Amino acid sequence: MLDFNTQGENYEWNIKEIEENIKTLTNHELRITSYESKGREELKKEVLDFVYQKYEDKEKEIGKDEMRKLEKAVLMRVIDGLWMDHIEAMEHLRDSVRLRAYGQRDPLVEYKIEGHKMFQQLMSSIGAQVANVIFKVSLMKQTRQVKTEERRPDIIEERHSHQQNINEPAHREPQKNNEPKIGRNDLCWCGSEKKFKRCHGA
Repeated sequence: MLDFNTQGENYEWNIKEIEENIKTLTNHELRITSYESKGREELKKEVLDFVYQKYEDKEKEIGKDEMRKLEKAVLMRVIDGLWMDHIEAMEHLRDSVRLRAYGQRDPLVEYKIEGHKMFQQLMSSIGAQVANVIFKVSLMKQTRQVKTEERRPDIIEERHSHQQNINEPAHREPQKNNEPKIGRNDLCWCGSEKKFKRCHGA
């Protein structure tokens, strides 16, 4: 960002853009003064010293151990997102370099050159995203959740008893038949003079 905005002579430098970018990055305002008498390296040192100081202030605020955890979490998240895009880009490069053989260029050499450039771009993108995120995030301490439950024994026992009554089948008294039992070889009750097993018992 500094290299981009300090091209040419110092009167051409975009100081306003640098100040806005630093404020966006660190959430703190930087005022650059007397830049006309400074060289590019002096300006870079002033800006970087300001950023490093704000970073140290953040570390003191949350503690060294917590800051290391935060750095690790941010770095892993950024790498995880950019690495998958890099793999897809490398697969696309592998397919595209084959066509360069028609232009009398060695596909393997082209793949190595382009792959190295893409890896450098990946590392640069990781650094840029980590720098843009690290000042804006913090670790959240998880509070232990305690489950509370209102217990009213009289209602619980009543509900349990009611549930048992619903689940248990109703008790029924067996029906008794007071009529005399007819044997299979007895005469049928209908008066047909036939045995019961050959008449209504069949």
